[in-house]
Amino acid sequence: MNNNNQQGVILILSLLVMGALVILSGYFLSFVVTENKISQSQSYSVETYYLTEAGIQETIWKIDNDETWSSEFETNPSWQATLDREDPFSTGQSYSIAVSNTELGNAEIITTGHLTIGSKESQRVVKTTAFQAQGEISGGSATTTAILTDQDMDFSGANINVNGGSIYAGDDINLSFFSEIDVEFKAMAADRIDIPWGSSIDATDLESDNYPPAPDPLDMLQIDFDSDDPDSLLNQADEVYTNSQFANLLENNSSLTLNGVIYVDGNITFPRDIDLTVNGALIADGNINYGSEWWPFWESNPSLTINDPGSGPVGLIAKRNINLGSQAETINMEGLIYALDKIQADWESPNINLTGGMITRRLIVSNFFNPINIDYDEEIILRTLGIATDAPVINIDHWEEEY
Repeated sequence: MNNNNQQGVILILSLLVMGALVILSGYFLSFVVTENKISQSQSYSVETYYLTEAGIQETIWKIDNDETWSSEFETNPSWQATLDREDPFSTGQSYSIAVSNTELGNAEIITTGHLTIGSKESQRVVKTTAFQAQGEISGGSATTTAILTDQDMDFSGANINVNGGSIYAGDDINLSFFSEIDVEFKAMAADRIDIPWGSSIDATDLESDNYPPAPDPLDMLQIDFDSDDPDSLLNQADEVYTNSQFANLLENNSSLTLNGVIYVDGNITFPRDIDLTVNGALIADGNINYGSEWWPFWESNPSLTINDPGSGPVGLIAKRNINLGSQAETINMEGLIYALDKIQADWESPNINLTGGMITRRLIVSNFFNPINIDYDEEIILRTLGIATDAPVINIDHWEEEY
């Protein structure tokens, strides 16, 4: 009897163990299948995203290089166009493009990418804006304008002093958090100037929709970065570096002086413990980041001085953004600060002493009252801009969805 009881117990235990193993095996198999589906879905999603980005890049290329698209983009405020591509790189791929101007040199681009593999489908939608500066020197747009933006100027805790010039925003001038703007001539905005309690603008005149009369419109002035024209910044360059070459140059020198027009193909990020003097112009084919690096914290902040050699372009120029962070020393500069997309001075970004001017699509200053002092110099600005025969088109305000 005892032997039979033991055998019965063993049988029950064996069945329980086998049942548990079957359940665990089923769970593991389900987990593997689910993970494989997730992995495939993610792979399809990534592939569709890059397919959609290819549509964005083709659109930018056509606006920049196709004679019809370029002309419509620059001259027709109501221009619209569509484009469809089937199997652009392999079977089952497609994307469609819809472009519509919101104003001259400013177009909304919507690209929808599709990927079909068997019974599986993936779709991504990317929206962005194509932008090109439209102002030309021949129109006299630079006259007495020390700060010129195509869109908003946003000031929070800002201390701006402009001598010998005016400021102009192609949209709004917005003040907040006790900002103080002192302008020797006019403060102008195509739309509104908003001055809340605690902030102030001291200027000879305010011109906007809410401080009539509104000013005459000014376009952001063009600059030729890298066309085939001999007067483009790239063709005027005395030295051309890749971003890694220039990064190594800064890393390996605690004190460095560069002469002439220095063109970097890519982004420029200033490391700590660099004292850089440029007798000419420092140009990035991407972003310029100054004061963004806090490590190694025991090393000194970077410092930047730009001097006017008396001829040729002079200043700090970026095809996309100039970002000024808190980990930097004062910028002492003669020349033009130019960013085709945005200039942003963050909390406790460095003081700026500038002889020349500042041009960008959008300006954001929230630097906790560290002063930005500008002595307007039109000759430096016009000499640096040159006569642009071609201006780059960039994409901004990127937005995407997936489904």
